[in-house]
Amino acid sequence: MLTLVESPGDLVAQILLQRSAPLRSRLARFSGPIGLAATWVTRTLALLSLLVAVTGCTATPMRWQKPGTDAAKDEAECQAWANEQANRQLPYGNGPPLYGLNSETSMLQWKLAIDNERHSFAADLTMKCMRDKGFQQVPVNSVQGPPEPDA
Repeated sequence: MLTLVESPGDLVAQILLQRSAPLRSRLARFSGPIGLAATWVTRTLALLSLLVAVTGCTATPMRWQKPGTDAAKDEAECQAWANEQANRQLPYGNGPPLYGLNSETSMLQWKLAIDNERHSFAADLTMKCMRDKGFQQVPVNSVQGPPEPDA
């Protein structure tokens, strides 16, 4: 129940106190040794569930596979080609505008951003090159069929 207030600031404070009353009563239950144990258990469970969630989101390691061939040589060729293309298509240029005058980007930030773009672009080009050569990605722990005999 609201009481008569003299200023709008008092009204806001009164509303906030009323809304926080249930929270304060819930927190009051967690005082003393039992409350500390319950808080510890809650925090531990939250940390464990976060750890399980992060572990479940990790990517499966993959490798390139094509029957009868070794992917290492082809992958090295594709990576070299992709890096060359990425460097050609994403040059550093003349750098950012003067730091502090027209831009908040320093030369280091500028180069790191371009390097990140190059890495991502090269990875995409490598993947395309390997697929064009007939390779496919499979999980590392997948069972590979018997090697084909040399003819």
